[in-house]
Amino acid sequence: MDIRYRRPRGTRDVLLEEMERWRWCEERWREVLERYGFGEIRTPLIEPTDLFTRAVGSGTDIVDKEMYSFETKGGEQITLRPEATASVVRAYLENGLTRQPGTLKFYYLGPMFRYDRPQAGRYRQFHQLGVEAIGSPSPVLDAEVIRAGDVPVRRRRCPGPAGPGQHDRLSRVPARLRGGTEGPGRAGAHAEVPETCRARLEINPLRLFDCKVESCRELLGGVRPISEAVCGACRDHHAIAAGRRWPRWTWA
Repeated sequence: MDIRYRRPRGTRDVLLEEMERWRWCEERWREVLERYGFGEIRTPLIEPTDLFTRAVGSGTDIVDKEMYSFETKGGEQITLRPEATASVVRAYLENGLTRQPGTLKFYYLGPMFRYDRPQAGRYRQFHQLGVEAIGSPSPVLDAEVIRAGDVPVRRRRCPGPAGPGQHDRLSRVPARLRGGTEGPGRAGAHAEVPETCRARLEINPLRLFDCKVESCRELLGGVRPISEAVCGACRDHHAIAAGRRWPRWTWA
């Protein structure tokens, strides 16, 4: 049989029995997240390109290499969402939710799009479940997010994150580093550092730690880890959030 049309590279069809498993796990995730006070939010699959350029950051692989972007007939620059955090924050601001008291907790579930090299377990259209909590800097909230993600995995046998201890509150780190960029700064002074890495140094120095080029990795090899460079308050925050200093709570 001659099949004229095939699915685009990097996508897949979810059929019958597998779809039943998907639905079962999605229901378990919803049950747990809603028990923890998260409400579902649905945002458009398309957003203004500038939203991701500003929120995710220029100089990142997502923005520089992986976004599906196009210009509409009206001249708008539009992108298929590569992630959902920026969309949730945009919805939070645009709909006046800043006036709501207390902490707002959202969860989302749906397809995301990145022009990545297809390989096992990695697709150009992939499905992601995530949570966002806005309105509180408390490490207790971070711990709650970790626990909410852990329950379906351990008790319901659903795929998901690795569990407690794998959490980072990265938004707190860059502003409070004590010498955390000393490695990238030192690397930038060496001629063998590739031009792409020099560009990253100017835009986002911390991204140099992700570099796979051997010369960069050698230069950064002696740099102390970020965990030794953060301030005491950040270290305490992470210890509570990661479960090393949890109060005696009773979890569901």
